Amino acid sequence: MCTRFATEIVLRHAEEPTRIQAEIVPYRSRSEASIIVLKEFLRKLETFEELPMVITEVATLIGVRNSGSNTGGPAFASDILQISVSGRTGLHLSVVDLPGLISVPSEKQTEDDLETVHALVDTYVGNTRTIILAVVQANNGIANQGIIQKSRKHDPLGQRTVRIITKPDLINKGTEARIARLARNQGTTKLELGQREESERAYFAASPWRELFLDDDKVGIANLRHFLQQLLDRHMAKELPNVKEIKKLVESVEKQLDDLGEGRPTARHLRTYLSRLAMRFHILASAALHGNYDITDIDFFSRTKGPEDHIRARAFLHFANTRFANDMREYGHTLKVGDSQRANVDSDSDASDVLNPRQTEVSEIEMKELIVAVNLSLPHI
Repeated sequence: MCTRFATEIVLRHAEEPTRIQAEIVPYRSRSEASIIVLKEFLRKLETFEELPMVITEVATLIGVRNSGSNTGGPAFASDILQISVSGRTGLHLSVVDLPGLISVPSEKQTEDDLETVHALVDTYVGNTRTIILAVVQANNGIANQGIIQKSRKHDPLGQRTVRIITKPDLINKGTEARIARLARNQGTTKLELGQREESERAYFAASPWRELFLDDDKVGIANLRHFLQQLLDRHMAKELPNVKEIKKLVESVEKQLDDLGEGRPTARHLRTYLSRLAMRFHILASAALHGNYDITDIDFFSRTKGPEDHIRARAFLHFANTRFANDMREYGHTLKVGDSQRANVDSDSDASDVLNPRQTEVSEIEMKELIVAVNLSLPHI
């Protein structure tokens, strides 16, 4: 267990001396105070030899278990260590190293650790613009390894998954043919892109690999690098039409920034902002009460869905007043004069359907008798 958090290496080609710097991208669920502390982290590296020390420092800062003096906390974190490299790299590419997938919890990895790792991997693998480098071990059941299952889920056609088989020197003697079949894409788990094995060319030039007829361009780091460069070119050409998605995202973010308004660094700026906010509220409230919906802030009133919508106050008040008048006319009395022939009908009949539960239907004669009786009971002046 070496990779505890995602590490992004962002390569950018530029005609200038190479610059390397490390930053932390905090996970959004962290507290505000913790996010501020992590965002302040910035290290400029002279060479990549300093990277292990930076990784150790970051692990301690984000609080993963067994880093520095920290013996508690989670074994993995959702924060990201971002290494930016600009210079004559010859590439515009981001490479992400993710923690290895864990199958079952143990003394060192809890159930929460498993959820963190799987959620982190799904975030990257589920992105259609990501090329999945599925590193699998030859000495384990390849088809059952977690990353193969995830790549099947997120890339069912195998169009952006590259299987990299490692540790072929640890397999049992006599099982080399099985690994060779996988490398030739002849196993049960087929990929449209093919696979590459990470080892030295000399190893595969020896027996028994030599007799298994592996293509020279399918083994070794150099061939893998060349293949990935070609794959990247094809993938970029395929994804270029989807630039409109990025444009929509940019427009959405710009709208959110506009909604935030201008910066308010001082008390004077705050007072100005609050004054404008109060004035806007006054204008909207007056327009809602007077039924004047053709104001500049038409987006506010366009959200109305019906006469009961409280955004349009005048319409709502008119509707409520009409409903109140109808209720008073229909149910504002306890005795309701009905057809004399139907005054004593059974409560289950249609006549009772128009009555309020607090109303009683009487005939016209009964109502007149009641009025006379009440009249007689009143003191005469």
